[in-house]
Amino acid sequence: MKTALKFTGASMKMFFRNKSGVFWTLFLPLLIMIIFGSMNFENYGKSNIAIVDNAETKESKNLIKEMEKVDIISVKKMNEKRAMSKLKEGDFDLVMILPSDFLENPDVAVIQKEALIQGKKVSPSDLLPKTSTIKIYYNKGKEQQALAGTTVLKEMFNNINREITGAPSLFKIEEEAISAKNLKYIDFLIPGIVAMAIMQMGVFSIVFVLVQYRKKGIMKRLLVTPMKSIDFIAGQVLTRIFVSIMQVVVIVGVAVLVFDINVVGNYFLILLLVSLGSLLFISMGFAMSSFAKTEESAAPIANIVVFPMLFLSGVFFPIEAMPAWLQGISKYLPLTYLANGLRSVMTEGVKIAAIKSDVLGLLVWSIIMIIFAILFFRLNPEE
Repeated sequence: MKTALKFTGASMKMFFRNKSGVFWTLFLPLLIMIIFGSMNFENYGKSNIAIVDNAETKESKNLIKEMEKVDIISVKKMNEKRAMSKLKEGDFDLVMILPSDFLENPDVAVIQKEALIQGKKVSPSDLLPKTSTIKIYYNKGKEQQALAGTTVLKEMFNNINREITGAPSLFKIEEEAISAKNLKYIDFLIPGIVAMAIMQMGVFSIVFVLVQYRKKGIMKRLLVTPMKSIDFIAGQVLTRIFVSIMQVVVIVGVAVLVFDINVVGNYFLILLLVSLGSLLFISMGFAMSSFAKTEESAAPIANIVVFPMLFLSGVFFPIEAMPAWLQGISKYLPLTYLANGLRSVMTEGVKIAAIKSDVLGLLVWSIIMIIFAILFFRLNPEE
């Protein structure tokens, strides 16, 4: 243990003496955070609408199909309880509830019988669907998006009215503002930046450091000392975990000071996710380093793994914005589990039970990467 701790101290000194390494580790994530965080993304994009179809008729289903064709709105069908919960969480801009009598055709036989009893004639208007009350609940914290969605809905209902010649207003729309948790884009971004920084620390620093050690002959000199392989590996792992924790403190600290974000989650749970993520990507770095013989080959090998995850794991934008087939792949990527877990804890303050699938995903990927590292990593690549 003494040897491992001494090597950890030496590794820390070497890390902080490497100015380019410190830049890529600390300042690049901060730079990306500041650039993307300064962009007001939450004021752009589609209006997210949840549809509650209590009618489940041909007419209501056709309406939803037509809504799905409109470019400026994004429609998702779900039950009322879940829709209202998602609205209050800030996931939707508005919820529209179609009543069970939506465009319900009147009973002609009953109308004719009543008209006969009363001695009246049946008018064409008597045979039209009755007025349906459509409730719309909107997020009052996102009035711009809600207004865009409501405008589209009203226009669609007006078109339906016009298609029925001589029809009175068939729809009565009731709107109500709901207080919701309105997360800004920066709140979504910070956990993703933290996850990205942990991945880069684990993969790039390990791969490039080991390649440099071999190129400069440092590895050969270490091999002739009494140091054991486990001491070297433990020193590298402890150094990277410490730096990863430092990254999180710096990134979140700057985000709080500059963007006034509010971290509501348990810090010990955040530390657990950071540690698991660090272990996963450090193991990945050790496994990949065995295939990188030179600095020229190290970059392509690392990037071919890191860059797809960077853009497919919900670091900068929600996975839900991707095509369905791509979402099926993205949700199983290791960086996705880390980003989702951190985001749930930091922005929603959930307990560990709520992120057990993310923790399990990180554990499974960690075991896989450790196995690969054991199989392929060698201190001496000539062994």
